[in-house]
Amino acid sequence: MESEISVSEDPSEENIKEWLVQWIMIHQKLNREDIDYETFITAYGVDSIAAVTLEVDISNHFGFQWHISSFMLDPTINGLAIEGVKLYEESINN
Repeated sequence: MESEISVSEDPSEENIKEWLVQWIMIHQKLNREDIDYETFITAYGVDSIAAVTLEVDISNHFGFQWHISSFMLDPTINGLAIEGVKLYEESINN
């Protein structure tokens, strides 16, 4: 299903946010207008099983490894986008 998401592989905050919104729309069967960047992703039905899938899909799309805990500690889309940029910067500086 990840291939249905149409977002650049450049890991900017905006691209990560858009990717996450599209992932939630596809996997949780929600409309864009139902998704808020400051709402915890668990509110959209992202449980521990979905979080594992999300972690694999986003790591594969953007090309660097995320921590599974990132998706299980009640993150928001904004929070994940900020964290993703930091993880990406760490991955290219190591």
